[in-house]
Amino acid sequence: MKIIKRNGEEQDFSLDKIRRVIRLANQSVQGTDRIKSQEDEEKIVQYVNEALSNFGTVSVETIQDKIRDAFMNFNYFEVADSFIKFRQEKKAQKKFTDSEENIISVCNYTNEAVKQDNANKNPRVLSVQRDYISGIECKDIGKKILPKDIVEAHNKGLIHFHDLDYSPVQKMSNCCLVNLKDMLENGFALNSTPIHKTTQGFKTDCTLASQIAPQVAGQQYGGQTMSWAHIARSIQTSRHSIVSDLIEEDLF
Repeated sequence: MKIIKRNGEEQDFSLDKIRRVIRLANQSVQGTDRIKSQEDEEKIVQYVNEALSNFGTVSVETIQDKIRDAFMNFNYFEVADSFIKFRQEKKAQKKFTDSEENIISVCNYTNEAVKQDNANKNPRVLSVQRDYISGIECKDIGKKILPKDIVEAHNKGLIHFHDLDYSPVQKMSNCCLVNLKDMLENGFALNSTPIHKTTQGFKTDCTLASQIAPQVAGQQYGGQTMSWAHIARSIQTSRHSIVSDLIEEDLF
């Protein structure tokens, strides 16, 4: 199992680190509220291990949540409280926020999640890095816009809100299948200019398709697909036109 740190770096999961965290939390608790034996400590470690057993990769926050749950499950509430305060103090002492650490890791090419995110996006390319940096900020804002139950389910891995690095902050769609058939048969608007039903043939339809493509790209992110079957209808129109021209010139 791999751990994804707050800055996006990936490390191997280690039970020894879990034991160390448990002992640190226990040290600040006095008297009978402390973990009483090494046996109990090991039960807590195994509880955390079992709670994470189905994860392939896991965030630091999730591990810490499981440690807190383990303390409470074995009725070590004072230790759990100590651990929660320790997390808050640690967070307050950080030089950079989680988002800032993510941005730094993108620029340093150490963010494992980014490196594995999309085979079509090379995170070493500056323009791609800028896209990921923008996405990090949009995710933070997006989680404040979405309903709390959706955000909680997303954070717990119960659901996945797709493309959170764009939506809901930016009103854009993702990949799409361009309906050329409808546009060419019924007309459409290109830069506010009405384009009526086309009957001029294959060349015209190809030209329009090449003009539609950049307009679609400018209003979304991700790829787009066009079916040549939508343009094939105009081949017959062009064939008749060419044949007619050849007949008039006595070449056919």
